[in-house]
Amino acid sequence: MQGDFRMPQIWLTDSELGKHLFCAPETARGVAISRGWTRKRSRDGNARTCLPPAVALSYIACVARYIPANPVHALANDGRDVLQARSVG
Repeated sequence: MQGDFRMPQIWLTDSELGKHLFCAPETARGVAISRGWTRKRSRDGNARTCLPPAVALSYIACVARYIPANPVHALANDGRDVLQARSVG
């Protein structure tokens, strides 16, 4: 269908959300709850928040800044380059 765009769901742990929002995981959890964002406990025991579309786009844009020059190398080291770049920048 033309013009039909569905945003992929992005689920982040409280720690991941806190890094994106530049706050502590506990604060990120409170933000998600106060704004009514969907939260669920995953099979690994961690609670995750589903980002609403505007926040998901912001997250994608931030992550895209750290796409490595050699994506094959990044896959070979399980994406540690991206995580390290995000924690530094």
